[in-house]
Amino acid sequence: MTEQQFFVAAVPVFLAAFLGFALGLFTDWLKTRRENRKVSRERQEKELTQLDGAAAALAYNIGALLHTVVQLALPHREASHAAAAALRAVENNATQLPAFRKSMHSEFKAMMTRCPEQYFVEVEFFKEMPFVLAKDAELLMRSGWMVNYARALKEILSERNKRIDMNASIDMNARKDLDFTMLEEQIRIQAQIGDTEVVNSLMLFEQFLAIRKKLQKIAEGYKNVFGAHLKMVLPAQLDSTLLNLRRIAKAVVPEFPPPGPES
Repeated sequence: MTEQQFFVAAVPVFLAAFLGFALGLFTDWLKTRRENRKVSRERQEKELTQLDGAAAALAYNIGALLHTVVQLALPHREASHAAAAALRAVENNATQLPAFRKSMHSEFKAMMTRCPEQYFVEVEFFKEMPFVLAKDAELLMRSGWMVNYARALKEILSERNKRIDMNASIDMNARKDLDFTMLEEQIRIQAQIGDTEVVNSLMLFEQFLAIRKKLQKIAEGYKNVFGAHLKMVLPAQLDSTLLNLRRIAKAVVPEFPPPGPES
């Protein structure tokens, strides 16, 4: 066989082998690509589910906090400060003290109303959703503040209940010659607790809203991912409540910061 005949016979075999090898590589590449896309799709679908879960948790928290603020915190703060002003008006008239004490359970009833134990869903992104931190690292700080403010609010509401129970016990064993100073101290503490409830609630609202805005922005990157795309609708009463809280907070703490750009 001449050299020319050898090449004529070998080239088709070489090309066939090369094409077979290339086809095998291409097939493996397609398979890997499909598998990677499947893994990526499943990961994104899982992340979207987690984002929806976090959004649902925030919606619940905002609704629960709004109910507590409107039904309990704001009336408690208003009643305690009104009671303090009313007590000052009868400071020099001991004969009016018994009637005033009775009014604490009628006219100033909100000051003597216990608050049910609060429950908020704690979303700790570092533990539960670390992927969002790569998209917005500030969420770690915000989630920490959210947890801290939520726990602080529970503690101050618990202290409010303890004080109310303590005062009820004192009322049951009160002497006829009522102690003005003791009564004044009871109301002063309730007014102070009312101020703290308002400021803490406002700060917690701001964390909820800042996190909500950040999660919404992150969720926009999943618009082409199959799955539910929850949209959090804020309660209609929220805006007016926030304005009221901020007005009171500024009165309590004149240097109270303005709302941040994320709120």
